[in-house]
Amino acid sequence: MINDDILIKYSLKRISEGHLIESNWVDYTRLLRRQIDYIKSGFPGIGDGDLSIMSVNNVQAGMRIILDDTLDSNRGVETDSAALLVLIRELNDGKALIEIEGIGAGMDLQRDPDRKLKWRDTYTVDLNSWPTVLQLTSKPREDGGSVYYYFNKSIRDARY
Repeated sequence: MINDDILIKYSLKRISEGHLIESNWVDYTRLLRRQIDYIKSGFPGIGDGDLSIMSVNNVQAGMRIILDDTLDSNRGVETDSAALLVLIRELNDGKALIEIEGIGAGMDLQRDPDRKLKWRDTYTVDLNSWPTVLQLTSKPREDGGSVYYYFNKSIRDARY
């Protein structure tokens, strides 16, 4: 679950680690909130109650995470790449075999100009490229649940 208290704690933790992209924790927390809201716009049906913010060091095989280039980096400057909802199939020394379960909002013209990234494709990526990820804590189920709409009704590629 992501709420303001959790974002404040995460901001203070990241600042204590020496990662400062804003002048203080208040601005840093607001920046994280804006970035998370933008990321969620590409995954309809997934809300704050379905997500958890975490460092990439805590990722394990079997987790569903959202990878976004602008989250917790770039001083909030939006890039053109779209967020990816992925399932971690295997994890070895920061290298992960991922299966794409969804592509969020964004143009994605630099990373994927020919639109070759597709739903259910598998790739190997270096997770250390992302300082912070969002973990999808809710499990998709066939009989409903909080993420039922996204996994059973929504389109899986929300790029424009």
